[in-house]
Amino acid sequence: MHDELDALARCVADVETFRDDIWGRRPQVWRQRGPFSDLLTVDAVEQLLGTALRRPAFRLVRDGTTLPAADVTRSVRLGAGVVEDAADLSRIVGLAADGATIVLQGLQQLWTPLQRFTGELEEATSHRVQANAYLSPPGANGLRHHADTHEVLVLQVEGEKAWRVDGLGKLTLHAGDVLYLPAGTGHSAAAQEQHSLHITIGLLARSYRQVLQRLIDDQEELRRPLPLGFARPGRTEELTAELARVLKESAERLAAEEPDPIAAREVQRARRRPRPEPSGTLRAVLDAHAVSDETGLRRASEEPFRLLEDGDTVVLERPGRRLRGPAALRPALEVILERNELRVADLAGLDEASRAVLARRLLRDGFVELDGEAAPRAE
Repeated sequence: MHDELDALARCVADVETFRDDIWGRRPQVWRQRGPFSDLLTVDAVEQLLGTALRRPAFRLVRDGTTLPAADVTRSVRLGAGVVEDAADLSRIVGLAADGATIVLQGLQQLWTPLQRFTGELEEATSHRVQANAYLSPPGANGLRHHADTHEVLVLQVEGEKAWRVDGLGKLTLHAGDVLYLPAGTGHSAAAQEQHSLHITIGLLARSYRQVLQRLIDDQEELRRPLPLGFARPGRTEELTAELARVLKESAERLAAEEPDPIAAREVQRARRRPRPEPSGTLRAVLDAHAVSDETGLRRASEEPFRLLEDGDTVVLERPGRRLRGPAALRPALEVILERNELRVADLAGLDEASRAVLARRLLRDGFVELDGEAAPRAE
């Protein structure tokens, strides 16, 4: 049975030790956690580039400098149009042989094995995850010494790479090794006598600062402008007094906040499912027989939904999307507001055929997604 921590444990061995002693605190190396060849290989990199991958999904770097797009792209005709920024595999191969590093970006969206793996890491960590890859020829220098603004797990897939990491010094990653870099950790890397392929897993961590910022943003008093003319001569004392009052009252309001509902909101905000394999949504929208009363649905967004009345119609809204329908849909749409997961049969007040039509419309307009594990029908 799949354990939601398996993907993270595969990288860091002891998840509890990583969580309590290492996460966000200090860099760390684990040896022989791989192999990771099920996630990506050199052949897979070539396959991606050979499908006319478009910028900015790839780039080439030599001695810390990104090569001009014109050096690595070609024009490809698509129907009546022409795409100018498609990968030119033959030129890329030549540049890599001459010492350039190939960088693939956004692989959590492009490569199915990494879609699955990063989705499992999101389950385990409760933070958003992205994946890039770096393929370097022997002896190549990649990026200069720098620091990232997010947490990073480096998975060495093939070959070896020499690193210089603030807090750890010089080290070499061999195939199967893993390196963790907290946000802000300076580092640089260079390939050795072998080529090197590694994946960087970026964890875009939510912070306590972001939680507090959301609470502060909810304080209406803090949105008021400073006093008119506060910078004029002789007005400093008035501004000082006002700031003292606002700071004191804001601190008191923050101190009075109950942590339980704040924690619940953050948990809800972080509830992200693994990026799915092809889900069947397209077929469900196009094929009238693909949706039945037993089809599972889930709300497609954590953003707030609203249900409004407009004459003889009702309007379901979420940021950037609107669905308008007859007033008879109101009981069914109220179910969407009340439940995150449901089955088509739960859409109240409609016959079976009408429920299927509404479900397909909700799928088409991005209000719900298919869910193979939706809760049983509410009685």
